[in-house]
Amino acid sequence: MRQVTNRCPSFTPSRSRRISRQPRRGLSIIEVMIASLLMLFIALGVIPLFIRSISSNSSGLEYTEVSNHARARAEEMFQLPFSSPALTIPGGQTDLITNEYYSVNNQRWEDGTDPADATDRARWRRTTTVRQFSITAMEEDTTDSVFELDLDQALDGNANPEIVQLKEIEVTVDSTRITGPLGNKGQLTVWVLKTL
Repeated sequence: MRQVTNRCPSFTPSRSRRISRQPRRGLSIIEVMIASLLMLFIALGVIPLFIRSISSNSSGLEYTEVSNHARARAEEMFQLPFSSPALTIPGGQTDLITNEYYSVNNQRWEDGTDPADATDRARWRRTTTVRQFSITAMEEDTTDSVFELDLDQALDGNANPEIVQLKEIEVTVDSTRITGPLGNKGQLTVWVLKTL
């Protein structure tokens, strides 16, 4: 009988590699897919909140700008002297109306309702209306002890200046956007009463 010897010196039973039975570390593809699916559902729930937040911020910014433009004009008119030409009603009329638009190109208010230049557009339109009244146009509301102005008693521009004691200044800013924070062609109106 012949004896077989191991001719491979590097392979001996005592030096053989032992296979470890410890569990492998890491994630299986199924675990990764489940985690990805959970993250997708969470993201789908959070993304609409971010979109709404961006929309609300944009709407709030535009509403603030519109409000500031209306108030700035009302305050500007309020600071004028009572007999200023900008507050004087023309004869034969009961109100003085001034129209302006906010030029996108010039970034300022211009006279008129629309730009003459075809390359420009109006971002907002602002209408300022001035009416004058006698103090007798104020009526007391007995339920609230508040005085209200009877708008039907506006005085003509030809009225004796001695009976004109109140001037109502109404500033309306209209959005030119079809939709926006002020709604469909929305507007904001500010009223101020100037006394003699």
